[in-house]
Amino acid sequence: MTVSTAEMKNIRPPLIRYELIPVEDRAATLALNNGQVVMKDEAWVFVQQLGSRDEAQFPAEQWLAQMEQDARLRPKNMPRQFVEMFKQGYRDFKAGNAMQINGTSVRHVSIYTPAEVANLIRINVQAVEDAAAMNDECGRRYGLGWVQVKQKSQDWLKSKDASQTALEMTGLREQNDTLKGQLEAQQEALNEMRAQLAVLNAATKGQGQQKRA
Repeated sequence: MTVSTAEMKNIRPPLIRYELIPVEDRAATLALNNGQVVMKDEAWVFVQQLGSRDEAQFPAEQWLAQMEQDARLRPKNMPRQFVEMFKQGYRDFKAGNAMQINGTSVRHVSIYTPAEVANLIRINVQAVEDAAAMNDECGRRYGLGWVQVKQKSQDWLKSKDASQTALEMTGLREQNDTLKGQLEAQQEALNEMRAQLAVLNAATKGQGQQKRA
């Protein structure tokens, strides 16, 4: 079962980040057998739903495995695209790279004032797509003006979609014109070949008549 693009636009993934957390290496502690606790670094994921103040914490690999299962059993709630994004984020984290923002960074568009950007970042809303999907809890945390910020985010996304559609239509028209030109050139070449064949057939027929005479 797959999730359509239209359905994807109606849901946003949770906000996540990965960190190394010191946890007990139980096997090493038992091996020492002297009362000392041996620690090791373990990757954990911190998950925050849009608008929530709280973060849930899970061992990263266990959580990713659970997301894989959720994507198989409940794809409408956990689309496969989200899981792939989480896994890529984990790979980036292990490689020491910064996680990619899922969408367009609020820092990279000109629709917000500096204060609006700062307030969005403060509540961990870093993508325009998340700003456009802000709920009442986000609004309470953001403060005055959040409805206007949400509306301008939605307007920007609509404009972006319209521009993308126009660009795609232009590309299709250009592709169609190219194919039309190629077809016309092929038709001209075919007509020329037919004319040459007609001349050749006429010459061959004339030679045949001369021989019979």
